[in-house]
Amino acid sequence: MAAALLSYSAIEVRGGWPTVPASAKLAPGGSGPEVAVLRERLVITDDLAPSTSAARRMTRTLRQPCAAFRRVTVSRRPAP
Repeated sequence: MAAALLSYSAIEVRGGWPTVPASAKLAPGGSGPEVAVLRERLVITDDLAPSTSAARRMTRTLRQPCAAFRRVTVSRRPAP
């Protein structure tokens, strides 16, 4: 837990990461600016290799990192 806190603190010091809109349609085969933002965010958090970050299309390389992203963002949403 302490290592994760240090990692996220370092990301914050470097300017943080872009926000993926809650309305983003992130599905296999999808494309658009939201996919590019997601890829950028995953690279910043070391969940995706930088060499795979340029595409604007959801590909197989995003399957596992995207699932991790969803688990984290869903767990941080406020209760209704």
